[in-house]
Amino acid sequence: MKIILKIIFILLITKLSSQSGLQLTEYYLSPIQHNPAYVGVTDGYYLKGNYSTQWQGFEESPNTQLFEGHYKFNNKNFAAGLSILNDEFGIFKNLNLEANFAVHLIASADLGLSFGVKVGVNSFSLNFSNTNIYDPSEYIFNKNLISSSKPTFGSGFYLYSKNWFAGISSPNLLSNSIDDEIDRVILVRKSQIFSTFGYNFILNNFLKLNSQILTRSVKGSPFSYLISNKLIYQNKFSFALHFQPNTLTGLMFFLPITNKIRVTYSRSFYSKSISKIKSGNSFGVSFQIFKQKGNWSDKEELDKPFMIR
Repeated sequence: MKIILKIIFILLITKLSSQSGLQLTEYYLSPIQHNPAYVGVTDGYYLKGNYSTQWQGFEESPNTQLFEGHYKFNNKNFAAGLSILNDEFGIFKNLNLEANFAVHLIASADLGLSFGVKVGVNSFSLNFSNTNIYDPSEYIFNKNLISSSKPTFGSGFYLYSKNWFAGISSPNLLSNSIDDEIDRVILVRKSQIFSTFGYNFILNNFLKLNSQILTRSVKGSPFSYLISNKLIYQNKFSFALHFQPNTLTGLMFFLPITNKIRVTYSRSFYSKSISKIKSGNSFGVSFQIFKQKGNWSDKEELDKPFMIR
C-alpha cells in the first residue's frame, strides 16, 4: 500500500493526466468499450459482464468491472447497446455509463461497414479520507472528496469481411479536466485513438487461427499495442496468447457452458521492468440469444473473425 500511495501522491502534486486505467486486454475482451461501431456486428441479443484485477498482492490494487449489452434490430441496419465501466484504484474511482448506436451502411455476406457513436457520462472521484497525507497544506488535499461528472462523446468505424476486419475509433473525443473551486486543474482527461486489425487463418476443418492487433494512442503518452493470437477448435473452444511489449504477456480461455452461455478466463504476467508487481486475472460471462441460430458452434456466425465472446 505504501508504494501505491507514493505513486498516487507524486501523480497528484504534478497534475494528473489520464483517460482510463484499463489494460488493452480488457479493451480486447469488450470492443464496445472503445468502438461503438462494434454494436450489432453479432446477431441477436448479446450480454456480457467481465471482472478483472491487476497487481495481485497489493492492497487497493486496480479492479475493473465491465458490462455490455447490444441488439441489432430486425431491419439489419440499426443497432443499439449499453456499456458500463467501473474502475477503481486506491483512492481513484471512475464510472462510465454510455449508450452506443451504430448504423450498418453495408451489410452483405462478403462485407460489412458500420459507423457508431457513443454518448454518456463519466463520473470520477478522489477520496483522501483513508490516506496518510504527508503535506496537508497542498491545495489538492483541502477536501477529503473531490468528484466531478463530465459528458462523453465518441465515434468509430468498423469494416469487416469473412476473414478479416479493421476498425478505428475514439471512445471519447472530449478532453475534459477536473478543477477545484478556484479553477486550479487537478486532472486532465485526454482523448484516446484506437485502431484494430484482425485476420482468420483456416488451418484445417477443425482449427482456425485468429490473429489481431489492437493499438492505443494518447497525446503525451507512449504508443501501445497488443498482439493476440487465438486458436479456435470446432468453433467452440478457444485459447489465446497476448503480448504487449514492455508490459505483459497473457493467456486466455473461452469455454462454452451451454448453447447460449460462455465463460472467459484470462491471466496476465507483467514484464521484468515491473516485476515487483504480480499478475492479474480476468473472468467474464457472456450470453447470447441467436436469431434463427441454435448455439455457439453455428458455423456461419462464429466463422466471422471479429467475434469476441
